[in-house]
Amino acid sequence: MDMIYLKSKKWICFLIQLFVLSSFGKGDSIKHAIRHGSENAPITLIEFVSPTCHVCAEFCETLLPQLEKQYIQKGKVKLIIVTLPFNYVDLKVSQIIMGSKNPLETYKKVFKAQNKWLLKKDPLSSLKTVLKKGGTASKTLERVLKDEALENKLIKQRLQLEPLYEIDAIPLCILGRRKIVGLIPWKELKKHIDESLNFVTQGGDLDKFGKTDEEISAVKRKKKAARRGVA
Repeated sequence: MDMIYLKSKKWICFLIQLFVLSSFGKGDSIKHAIRHGSENAPITLIEFVSPTCHVCAEFCETLLPQLEKQYIQKGKVKLIIVTLPFNYVDLKVSQIIMGSKNPLETYKKVFKAQNKWLLKKDPLSSLKTVLKKGGTASKTLERVLKDEALENKLIKQRLQLEPLYEIDAIPLCILGRRKIVGLIPWKELKKHIDESLNFVTQGGDLDKFGKTDEEISAVKRKKKAARRGVA
């Protein structure tokens, strides 16, 4: 009986892992995130950000409007924004964003006003002031900041997604299997998106787009490890 149980458990774990890998570029396994755009969009762009990252704020300020106008509003791209808590302020701000009635709107307010709260002596207090001026109720902010269940979910999610997507820098965008690190010019991001749209339009599976990039990266990592004398 114990042997049957162990085999069943291993089989279930295998199926879960298979599901996660098969939905890698579609973000189906990401539970706590902002979803912006049509669920039927052919392309899913996943963006990993941190509230205290100034480059992430630049993405929100400069690239997001173009992305919305040219792709999201036209039903071509669904954007999934995942806030990752790397420190205490990140965690609490992520709670404010994900615990709000409109996470997308709150995300925009938080990142666009980053220079008004991040470098202050008390960042969280300064952010609350900014949000309250924008119409967010004080009681709502206090309730969300005390939500331990949400806090634990956000921490757990970061620990799960970091190794899965090999997150070693932010902002990080995922298009299928292609990783786009840092803030890049709009023309370059547009090129990546158009390539993925063309790939899918021709019958390709989004989860296979950029697989060659992934294989090349794996070879480079292996060669780098070999030079260091690592097996």
